[in-house]
Amino acid sequence: MYEAFRLIKVERFRYCLSGEPLHRVTRISTRSGGRTGLLVNPIASRSFAQEPVRKQVYIMKKPMLGILIIVVIAAAAILLTPVGLAGNVTVPLTRVTFNEVTGSLTFDHVANTTSSLTAYEYYFSTRIGGWFRTSENKVNASAGIANINFTIVFSTPNGAATLPMQTLNGVSLGNRTHTIYLSVDQGERSSGTYRLTVSIDAATKPAGASAFGTPTARGFDVTWKVP
Repeated sequence: MYEAFRLIKVERFRYCLSGEPLHRVTRISTRSGGRTGLLVNPIASRSFAQEPVRKQVYIMKKPMLGILIIVVIAAAAILLTPVGLAGNVTVPLTRVTFNEVTGSLTFDHVANTTSSLTAYEYYFSTRIGGWFRTSENKVNASAGIANINFTIVFSTPNGAATLPMQTLNGVSLGNRTHTIYLSVDQGERSSGTYRLTVSIDAATKPAGASAFGTPTARGFDVTWKVP
């Protein structure tokens, strides 16, 4: 019995020096001598010492859970937004292409193609490049410059609408290819008959001229069906 109390005093002294908590003790019976005493329980001591570590791990998991929730919400928004804007998983897309020669203001190779693509392809790829695109084939700045205006009317089963005017100012005289992309943003959403009317006026200033000449107007229209 005296030895057990000495153990408790030693443990209290260690606590005063190190600041560590006292080990939990338990009463056991020793059958050989018929005596009882208090001995340190090392298993209980280890469990008690690990408790602050478990709390620290739990505290660390809470901000990680918040970050995970934010990531899941952002991913859901990215996946659902294109479909919500388009109103469908797939959308129709029509490309109208034509060549323009500034100077004589002539047009050729007018063509249109209609295809289907996913809402993700349209919003994350095709739409980024813009709905009106121009590439120069053969131009000559030394021949002069031009100001070109494109007026575009798009007729759908729901009615006609004038799309934003496209302007090329101070461009070199020569040959260019223009491509118009028509889809849900412009009003091509469902099956039916569609028509595009393009009116172009160009004022040219040949090399050596002091001013632009009188604008020349040309135009064309093309019709197609979306199944």
